[in-house]
Amino acid sequence: MSTNLTCTDGGKKIDLLQTPTWITDICLSYDPKHKRLDGGHEGVRRRYILWVESTLNGPCTADFEEKFAWVKKHVKMIRALKNPRFSWN
Repeated sequence: MSTNLTCTDGGKKIDLLQTPTWITDICLSYDPKHKRLDGGHEGVRRRYILWVESTLNGPCTADFEEKFAWVKKHVKMIRALKNPRFSWN
């Protein structure tokens, strides 16, 4: 069973890329000492954005410019969220 990262902002569901379970686990990294997410929800946002940007790594394909523009737009939207809350489903 796959575990995907989910996000809401002010109760509104935000569309994220489908994340592999291991990426969800990394993004939702838990700090047992402080009993919270590492870096809080800002830390989750930062790790998710790093992963999204990493999807551009690899060989340059014919659709690279389109993919680059989509990633740039998606990252801008995620950064603009006022109060993101991340979890998994």
